[in-house]
Amino acid sequence: IALLATAPNFKLVVLAFLIFRFFDIVKPGPVRWMEAQTGATGVMADDLLAGLLTAFCIILVRYAGFS
Repeated sequence: IALLATAPNFKLVVLAFLIFRFFDIVKPGPVRWMEAQTGATGVMADDLLAGLLTAFCIILVRYAGFS
């Protein structure tokens, strides 16, 4: 999900990986809440949300013209 926003740009792929790992390790607010869900839902939902947040960050980077 995170890589859908990167297009064929290696710098953005690396940036997306680093941002995703940040969200996955630190687990800010909503990501932590998703992880707290029971069963497989929590296991997958936190990664899904981290990927969506990463894609949003990459879109902002591209919109700002940093790519």
